[in-house]
Amino acid sequence: MATNNQTTEQQQPQALRHQEVGHKSLLQSDALYQYILETSVYPREPQPMKELREITANHPWNLMTTSADEGQFLNMLLKLINAKNTMEIGVFTGYSLLATALALPEDGKILAMDINRENYEIGLPVIEKAGVAHKIDFREGPALPVLDQMLEDGKYHGTYDFIFVDADKDNYINYHKRLLDLVKIGGLIGYDNTLWNGSVVAPADAPMRKYVRASRVCRKWREGVRQSLARRERLSFAGFKMDDESTARFVRYTYNLKDLDISRSCWGCQITDDGLYKISLAKCVSNLTSISLWGMTGITDKGVLNLVRVLKFMEFNGVQTRYCIFYV
Repeated sequence: MATNNQTTEQQQPQALRHQEVGHKSLLQSDALYQYILETSVYPREPQPMKELREITANHPWNLMTTSADEGQFLNMLLKLINAKNTMEIGVFTGYSLLATALALPEDGKILAMDINRENYEIGLPVIEKAGVAHKIDFREGPALPVLDQMLEDGKYHGTYDFIFVDADKDNYINYHKRLLDLVKIGGLIGYDNTLWNGSVVAPADAPMRKYVRASRVCRKWREGVRQSLARRERLSFAGFKMDDESTARFVRYTYNLKDLDISRSCWGCQITDDGLYKISLAKCVSNLTSISLWGMTGITDKGVLNLVRVLKFMEFNGVQTRYCIFYV
């Protein structure tokens, strides 16, 4: 027998169903997301970031900005890994760039690239007032020619602690191919919008705004990343949805790796706070050379600390790892 909720969902007009996959967050409700912002994010947001967020809110394309909770996550993660040399592809008004600059040490550096300097100029006064403008090397124009030149020079291979990509989705796979050689062993690559507001699971004929249709590109990119990892020597890929229950099953099974062939060199999953903790206890972690995480929106401090515990465990066991984090 269908419940009232199920009946309502079945009767919901098809024209409105696109709203389910065009949501900024994958959380169950706006109220829950607002609760996270008001209790965990806004009270800890540095004043410069708050000022820039409020300025960006008045921009007609404000939906392009990094969310406050993601900015908080970036800032904390960069501090925890002691990042010093970073890159950002796609800047907009500079909210995520400011979050990065505030996290880096005084001599830290950010190579920032965007095709539109005008938007960057909106946030630049705030960045300058925050005293971190000297850390930023902004370059206007397409990023691919710059990356190609860096690879040709040869001296930039494996030099970046962290790279964040929030740019044209059509080129995500092209960025990925180049960035793998620029990020250092143990570094991080972050990609924004890989689930494209949840629209990657929408039917092909679902009514969606034009910009959301890039979900097809995101799906192609995710598949391309999986294939590129599988082709690399000593790298394979195992990805599956993970909640607390499935994480518990995974951890129990890892004590006999031969049963599930889990001793992979690359592993991907969707992360929850509790899931990260259980992953940190899994014996198979020492076999990994690459880890991919997605579904990070709304992760708390506890989740970040559990993630760091995973990374530290791998470092302690002498595992040289390239980490690739997929953001919502």
